[in-house]
Amino acid sequence: MRNLLFLFFLLLLDPLMAQTSVKIALINDNPPDSELELQYEKNLKDEILLLLQYSYEVKFNTYYTSKREADFAKSFSDAYAENDIVIGFGTNASTYAVSLKNYPKPTIASIVLDAQLQGLQKTPEGTSGIENFTYMESPFDIKRDLNLLYSIYPFDHLEVITEKGTVGETPFIKLLFAKYLQGKNVTIDNIFYSDNIGEHFTDMADKKV
Repeated sequence: MRNLLFLFFLLLLDPLMAQTSVKIALINDNPPDSELELQYEKNLKDEILLLLQYSYEVKFNTYYTSKREADFAKSFSDAYAENDIVIGFGTNASTYAVSLKNYPKPTIASIVLDAQLQGLQKTPEGTSGIENFTYMESPFDIKRDLNLLYSIYPFDHLEVITEKGTVGETPFIKLLFAKYLQGKNVTIDNIFYSDNIGEHFTDMADKKV
């Protein structure tokens, strides 16, 4: 979290130096449905306030989407129109932020799953090299977890379950798992929530899924 706030601070210095107040958009994949998610959002807001309260009057605007790409497009468009800084606060929101080609306001993707696969770089100064954009790499080690699972149960078929119509359908997601399982004889497939999952598994009775 501290790293996010450091990057956040760097973004604020030049564009907002003359302002006395700042509006910050938090774009989340969906409304928090657990105490842990609520606490994470509260902690982020508290730390931002701690950092900026003596320099700016801070107002947060939170945007929740239905996870569909069209809704992310609208949320980001609204956020840019109504705020000074925009933060993609979930995995999908961050993935969508990375896909944008233009950043009219300072923007942070707070959870980037694989910077290299997503076409991002990091300069020697620790920035993205993209005007008005910076990112944080995910704290989740998917490669480690997949390799640990494989060492326990050497599966030969991985199903990635994703809600149909979301940014999870992007080719990047399949490339991500293919990269992490490189060298292993594992077939990777996708199941989407709107599909008949039971029918999808009918020919897998003898496979290690």
